[in-house]
Parts: sequence; C-alpha cells; structure tokens
Amino acid sequence: MNTEYRILLSAYKVFLKYGYHGTTMEKIAKDAGVSKSIIHYYFRSKENLYREVMGTISDGLQYLTDFEYTDAYLTWFLVSELRNNSTMFLDALKNHADIDWEKKTEEVLVNAFNSIPPVDFLFKKEIV
Repeated sequence: MNTEYRILLSAYKVFLKYGYHGTTMEKIAKDAGVSKSIIHYYFRSKENLYREVMGTISDGLQYLTDFEYTDAYLTWFLVSELRNNSTMFLDALKNHADIDWEKKTEEVLVNAFNSIPPVDFLFKKEIV
C-alpha cells in the first residue's frame, strides 16, 4: 500500500472517529505510521485532507439508495459533522458531485436510524 493511500485510509478512520474538530494531524500521522511533514507533503493541510476524505465518502453516498447503508460509524460521523461542522462538511460534499447533499444526507440518516439498533449507534465500537 503506498504512503498516500495509507494516509487517506488513516484520515478516514480518524475523521470518522473524532470528526473534523477532534482530529489532529498528529492522530492521523500516528495511525498511518508517518510523520506530519509527509502528510503535509501530500495534502498541504488538514482541510485539504478532510476534503479528500469527504470525496471518498460522497462517492459512496451518491450511489446509495433507500435501505442500503447501515454503518453506525458513518451515521455517527454524519450527525456529528452536521451538528459541529455543517458548512465545511456540506461544502466538501458539494465539491464532489452535482447532487442535493442536504436531501441525500437526510435520506441516509433516516434509513440508518431506522435500521441500526440504538445500542450499536450509542455505544459504537473502535474502528479497526
């Protein structure tokens, strides 16, 4: 696995776990096993890395229909980011597809809340 991909995978996990404001470059670097300067070389800033991660998430979300997605981690992340970081979150999604993200996010959340047992959502396990 190349370094850039390893950083993106770690960033995805760390952003899902801590949200934008709770994520630091140190946490991503530690998870990826690289230095912060390597992350800066590839992505320049936490905001750029967040936008890349959101691109990955939006690629997946735009093709989901109805009842397909029931991941408690992603649902928790969507709720958290909409509450704490909605402007940047929705702007990052809008940069990746011509879709009504407010409506799509609402659809995914409603479907997830209807299909995830409350205990799984409230007491999410560590992301492996």
